Parts: sequence; structure tokens; C-alpha cells
Amino acid sequence: MSAATAMLNGAVAHAGPANSNGEDAQLANSDMHDKVLHQFAQFETSRRMIACLVNEGMIGASVDQSGYLNLHQITESKDSQSLTIRVGLTGDAAREWLESTSKPYLQPSELSVPIMIRRDQAGHPKDVAETDPTVLFRLMTPWFSNKATSQEAVDTIIRQLKSSAENQEEWFHLAKKQHLPTLADPAIVWEQSILTGHPTHPMHRSCFAQDPLEPVSPKDVQSLRNPEISFLAVPSSDLRITGAFQSRLQPLLQKLGVANSIPGTVTVPCLKRQIPAIRSRFPNVEVLQSPPVVARAQAATRTVSLAPELDSPYHLKLALACFITSALRTVSPWTACVGPEAGEVLSEVLPEDLWVAREVASVTGSGADFDEAKHISCVLREDLEPRANALGEALIPAAALAETDLATGVSSAERVFGLDSMDKRRAWLRSYVSTLLRLVIPPALESGVALEAHGQNMMVRVNRSTKKVTGFVVRDFGGIKIHMPTLRERGYTLYSALPDSFVTTDVREEAWDILHHTLFNNNINHLIQSLDLHRNGGWPIVREELDKVINESTVGARKELLEYLSKDQVHLKCFLKMKLEGLYRDYLHVYVPNLLLTQ
Repeated sequence: MSAATAMLNGAVAHAGPANSNGEDAQLANSDMHDKVLHQFAQFETSRRMIACLVNEGMIGASVDQSGYLNLHQITESKDSQSLTIRVGLTGDAAREWLESTSKPYLQPSELSVPIMIRRDQAGHPKDVAETDPTVLFRLMTPWFSNKATSQEAVDTIIRQLKSSAENQEEWFHLAKKQHLPTLADPAIVWEQSILTGHPTHPMHRSCFAQDPLEPVSPKDVQSLRNPEISFLAVPSSDLRITGAFQSRLQPLLQKLGVANSIPGTVTVPCLKRQIPAIRSRFPNVEVLQSPPVVARAQAATRTVSLAPELDSPYHLKLALACFITSALRTVSPWTACVGPEAGEVLSEVLPEDLWVAREVASVTGSGADFDEAKHISCVLREDLEPRANALGEALIPAAALAETDLATGVSSAERVFGLDSMDKRRAWLRSYVSTLLRLVIPPALESGVALEAHGQNMMVRVNRSTKKVTGFVVRDFGGIKIHMPTLRERGYTLYSALPDSFVTTDVREEAWDILHHTLFNNNINHLIQSLDLHRNGGWPIVREELDKVINESTVGARKELLEYLSKDQVHLKCFLKMKLEGLYRDYLHVYVPNLLLTQ
């Protein structure tokens, strides 16, 4: 049972007696339900924040015999000794902490309510329950601050934590109006079933607008999920165009009746919300007349699906000057320019059952300052759902299968695939992991291609009749890492990769780090947690399937890759430390225990 389910069940149980027609009980249940959703939304953010602070080594943590995780300053001072923050820990996790000789890796899913602020008052401890991440972060900030810590950075983190928790609450309320998705549903229904966002990032549901955009509040979540699209006439001199952007977009413009008679300009779609950011940087753009166009946002908020009646073969990836998790969700020239060529190369080197959602054309700003240019980008990405439908397959973002129903605590994978026993869950996980690894690992060995294989970028192909996982789709190439010497040995290169592109590297371990973080720490780990297989046989299955795939390969640095992925300690990207130092493209890492080695 999830923390949310326990909270909600407790709310119903304590709602009080009903009158003869039950109206008082219904009202009490509704009020209590809303209060619990508020607390649980805060807890979703708080537990991610606490796990980050512990794993990044910013605060100390220890477990007492009662099973509570006690949070404290690493180097305790006289002032810090009077304050401890205690948080519930699942039984298996508590035992590991008590028995381990080194600090285990802390998963957000292992934390449970309550969170208690314990203050020592005249030798007597006093506990106060708290779920608000901003209150907790403020209390803990003195534990890791030093003279170099920017108060502005701290304040920014607090605002983003607040945004994350408040938006999460709204997502929960919207979920009450949605049906649970099935294999009969289109992909966009599955995209929008992802309620909690990133499984480990404290800003998992933040949407923090950058000036001059209008601030985003919880009431705007619905419009973020269903954004309005506008069309701009942009001077061609302001744009860097890759691929046949204008001709590929033309059928959509004709269907909508969008005409552009301004000489020397290109018609570019954008999010209506983004127009102030574009106009402040590109003063010569004109907003074209068009009928109302409302799209539906995918799991990546800036990428949208158009209405089926428009019959567009493309999804639109559009710039959005809002901070979501770690980054401003614009689209950099590095990403926009390399995408079309990267998609062509991937289509050549990836296995047949790993479909590539190619980025067929793009535009971005032409200026030398990429921080300005990225605000006007648009990428046309192939919609592969018609191909899947023709084969009787559903397309589901992997992260959606790990989502749990608020009312029951049952994951979508359990519900859809009928995984009502531990043995069934293990068998299904083996099938999923076997299919995923045989599609993602060989390209790293043979071509140097490390896909950004996390749960948002990888879509699962499921046969609607047999419910078998038949393959995957990979999308979004801005975060992949390609070892160029290995790719060149295959006879390929990336001519469109701009200088300082994130995508290319001459250091193979940099590519392998991306693979480990996105494939194992994110995609597979998220599913293992939601299936309750973390200490119930999930990771031995992953290791067995990884060994099979690598041993079956005949080329590449097989031994070296397996040893690298199986190290005792691995890199962990420091979400909060990076935010404190204002980093996005440059990463900070710490070493943590390797989840892949979990027994």
C-alpha cells in the first residue's frame, strides 16, 4: 500500500458518523480527502527532497531501533543538537540501514509518513508533524550552508519546492476526474496518467516561469496539460533551419487555414504561453491569425500531441521558458540541430524492435547566444502511433506503468498485466527487462550509442491482444551520449553536432554513465519500486538478463562495460547541489551504492 493510499483510507475511516441520509459523512469525507491529498502532495515532494539531501551527502542520517530515519547535521554543533527531523522508513529499508556498515542508497519510495520535527526543550523532546517541504528545507539549510552558499539560490529552491508540492496537489485533484488507462487507450491518455513526474527529483512537479512569462500557479496546470498553440511569422534571418521544416509543416497550416503573406519569413508554431519570451528576444516576429488550436501535453510538458482530426504525422516539441525539474524547458540549438541527423543515424544502428521517433526537421534561433536562441525552437517529431495501431499495439511511456492508483496503491503494470502475485510480478519484470536490455545494451557496445533510456523517453510497445511487450520506442535525442570513435568505426558520424554538443564524446565512460543513470537508476528502478521487487528478487533478475545480453554480444568492450555497470559505487547526479550552484549542462556527482547490485 502506498503512503497516499494509507492516508486516504485513514481519512475515510476517521470521517465520523453520518446522518440518516449520509450527507454529513460525504461532506466530512470530501473535506478530509482534500486535506489528506494536500498533505500527501507535500510528502511526495518532501520525500524526494530528503532522499536527495541524504544521498548527496548534504545532511547526516541514521536509523534507530524504532525504524525511524533521524536526519541531522553531519558535523553537529551545539545549536544543531536541539533539532532532529525524523521520518518513517519501510521495514526492509530500516533493517538494511541497521545492518549495513556503510550508508545505503536512500530511495524516496522507502520513506513514509509521518515526518516529525523533534526539538529538545529543557531536556524533553517535543515532536511536531510536518509535511511541507519548504518548512523542512528551511530548517535543514543551516546544516549544509557555508559562507559560499548563495541565499538567492536557497530562496529559488524553496520557491521551486513550493511550486512542486502545490502543482502536485492539483495533479491529484485532476486525477480524480480521469479513468485509469487501459491498453485500448491512445498514447496521450497514458502520457497524461503520469501524476507524480520524476521519481526521484525534488522538483518533480515544479513549473516555475522565467520572466517575462506569466507566473504558473496550480490553477494553470490544466492549461499546461492542454496548451494553446500559436503561429508566428519569423524573419528567416533569425532562424537556423534543419531539414525541410516549411514543407513538412505546410499540410497542417493549410488544414488550419493559417496563411503567412509576410515576405522573408517562416511560419513557426509556438506555445501561446511562450510568446512574451519570444517577443522580448525576437522583436520582428508577428503573430499570425489562426483558429483556436488546443493541443495535449505529453509527459514532457513542452512536447504536444495535436488533435486527431488534424491528422498531423508529427508531434511538436516547443520551447517553454519554465523550470521543470532541473532545467529551463526551452530547446537549445545543440538539441534542435543535431536531432534530425541523430534520428537518421539511430534508425540505421538500433535494433529492429527499437523504433526511433525521428525528429524530421527543426528551427531554432540563429544568434550566437544560445541562451537567447533557444526560446524560439520547434522540433517536428514523428508520431509512431499509427504504425503501432496497424500492428495492434499500444504505446505507453515506461514511467506510466510505474504510476500507482491513489485509491488502491496498485501500479498500472500490476493492473493492466494482471500481476496479482509476487511470482507474476517477477516473471513480468524478467520479460520487460530482457526485451529492454537486448534493445538498449548492444547499441552501446557496437555503435557507442548510449540512449537516454529513462521512463519518459522510452515508450513500451504492448500487443493489445496478448499483452506481450513486443518492443520499445526511443524519443528525444538531446540527452543521449554517443562515443564518436566507436560510431565512426561503424561508418557513421554526426556532421550537425555543434561545438560543445552534449551528445558527442570521446570518452566512452561518459556514455556508459548516461546509460547507467537513465536505464537502471531511473527506468528499471522505478518499475522495481512500484512492483515491490526492490528486495524481493527484482535486481537479481536484472543482473541475470544483463549478463545474458552482454555475453551474447560478439563485438565491443563487453567485459569492460559489464565491469563498469557493476561497480560497487556509481555516479549519482546531484540535483540539489547543482541547483545551489546554478548548474544545468555541467553536472555534479557523488558516489553512491550501485542499485544494480541490490540482493
